Amino acid sequence: TMSSSSATFRSHFRLKETLAIVILAGLLLWKGIIPGWRILNTDFPNYYLVARLMREGYNLDRIYDWIWLQRVKDHWGLDQTLVGFAGLTPFSALPVLPLSFCSALAAKRLWILANLLFMYGSVECLNRVSALGRRRIWVLFLLAIYPLRTSFLYGQMHLLVLFLLALAYFFHRRDKQIASGACLAIAGMLKVYPLLFAGYFLWKGRKREAAAVLCSMLLLMGVGYLWIGSHVIQTYLTEVLPRSLQGEVLDPYSARAASGAALFHRLFIYEPQLNPHPAFRSPI
Repeated sequence: TMSSSSATFRSHFRLKETLAIVILAGLLLWKGIIPGWRILNTDFPNYYLVARLMREGYNLDRIYDWIWLQRVKDHWGLDQTLVGFAGLTPFSALPVLPLSFCSALAAKRLWILANLLFMYGSVECLNRVSALGRRRIWVLFLLAIYPLRTSFLYGQMHLLVLFLLALAYFFHRRDKQIASGACLAIAGMLKVYPLLFAGYFLWKGRKREAAAVLCSMLLLMGVGYLWIGSHVIQTYLTEVLPRSLQGEVLDPYSARAASGAALFHRLFIYEPQLNPHPAFRSPI
């Protein structure tokens, strides 16, 4: 009787998990995927513009120049109010490069399909290295409904980075540290924060893993210098990256900005127009 009751409970629990997946997936489809499919929106045009410049052999020295990039956008007839590459790494346009042969909206639709594959790949990687089970991982994954919705609506890069992080963890658990380090380095070239794992590995005394991340990063940087151009890389490292780390590429006081720098600006730094009432006025 106890065995039958336990089996019934598990069956009901699986049904609830499946129902949660269906509801959350439907919500994501309604709020994120379908609207993102219909309109161009930001951030995808930023990646698309620079990827197309790369493909057509333009000099990339001015991709961080807002005014010049608006002119390129207008020249190509992109239906987007404002574009800009501020805060993005020069490498972040590379995943969109194969899609730059299409029109901007068609390229975004292909990118949405690619993001669905990145979602699936992330779940499968985590399923193979954890005991949670595929359904529970999907529930946990889809509970992040707001960032997922934003990623599909705007055509962002975060799901690719998440897939690379999940793949890096998969390789790490399989003791394939070079492959793990390469995945982290590629993710770090797209968004800087995955490179923090190199510091984590050093802190844990895992020198081989840290060396794999650093060596892969240096190799990718070398390729970037040859392909993208030394001036662009130097501009990013000396001007864009320091300001990004301080949260000052866009409004550093925005309550909607999901960054530590914006949080600390908002809490501690007085600014007459943007932040007249910090919680505690202390720049130090």
